[in-house]
Amino acid sequence: MKKLKGCLYSASESNTKLPDLGPDLIMSEILPRLPAKCVGRAKKVGKEWLSCISSKEFVMMHCRHMCKGSRQKILSIGQESCFISSTGVDLVDEKTMITLLFHVRPSDVWILSSLNGLLCVCLRNTFEMLIWNPLIRSCINISDSKSYGFFKIYSDVVGLYIDSSNDYRV
Repeated sequence: MKKLKGCLYSASESNTKLPDLGPDLIMSEILPRLPAKCVGRAKKVGKEWLSCISSKEFVMMHCRHMCKGSRQKILSIGQESCFISSTGVDLVDEKTMITLLFHVRPSDVWILSSLNGLLCVCLRNTFEMLIWNPLIRSCINISDSKSYGFFKIYSDVVGLYIDSSNDYRV
């Protein structure tokens, strides 16, 4: 909290001070409206902030504020199941269970990158890389039989982007 107050209160010569906002107001009204990069930085303020920002409630609040439309979804991957949830304003706990198109447990799927609903994933047991669209339940294997283990989780980076001809690229 001291770090945040240091940012909020100016050390200038004027006697103008901002009112004390209080942690509840900051956590419920200010942080959820910040871009994801700023929220990530706020996790470093302290254990209390990390705990709050990592909670499911905060994630849902943040998604609600960041939604540009009501069509955005959240993919939740658990140990044994996957769900797609809506991030609309009502946030009725409406979940759709999905079946993986690849034969592994959901906990053995690493999400490497995402863009516009497409996910680049790596299967933990084979290190195969796939492009997966969970909403339409479609996937393409982008590795071949000779590339077993070509992706190294601790040293490689993967990104999805759209090139100048409007094609998706890895």
